[in-house]
Amino acid sequence: MRSLHTYLSSDTSNFSLCPIPVSTDIIVLEKIPFPFQIILENEYSRLIEGRIITDNTSEIKKVFLLIQKDYYTIKKDELRPITNQEIDHLWQKTFSFHNHNKNNQFISLSAQLDQQGNLTPFSPLFFCKYNNQFFPPPCPRCGTPLQQCYDDHFLISLGLQPYSTSLRRYLHCTGCPSEEADDFYT
Repeated sequence: MRSLHTYLSSDTSNFSLCPIPVSTDIIVLEKIPFPFQIILENEYSRLIEGRIITDNTSEIKKVFLLIQKDYYTIKKDELRPITNQEIDHLWQKTFSFHNHNKNNQFISLSAQLDQQGNLTPFSPLFFCKYNNQFFPPPCPRCGTPLQQCYDDHFLISLGLQPYSTSLRRYLHCTGCPSEEADDFYT
């Protein structure tokens, strides 16, 4: 699965992407739910401030990162329900608009594109406020990175809400046999 993690770590390259934290004080960070400076926020996404830096932390360029929220605070509308599939479609439209608008200095990453040039989601990442590090969420049993489950039939068979017709998203381990809903995480 494609991951933004390689772009966030200076261990793998001479340059990295660095979201700007609200504070460098761990006590302050522990008290707030989101550790990065939010420029703009809506029901679906956050725009946060960041920098591209060298392996010696010299700033090359200021950037803004448009990121998907972990969960949505959208009011339920029976006439036009918003689902994960609809949100995926909105991300594609947004990406296409910015990618084709050459005047806005949009930066895309090769890892976020499929062979047809469409946007593909990155694997989920967690952030440790104490160590100031991003990491893939590990399976509590085997340590393999958890992945988002898109298989509606599999989710329904476990009594969970399907991906395509709900706003629920579940992480699971593709290496461990999952036969219970307890093996899925939100």
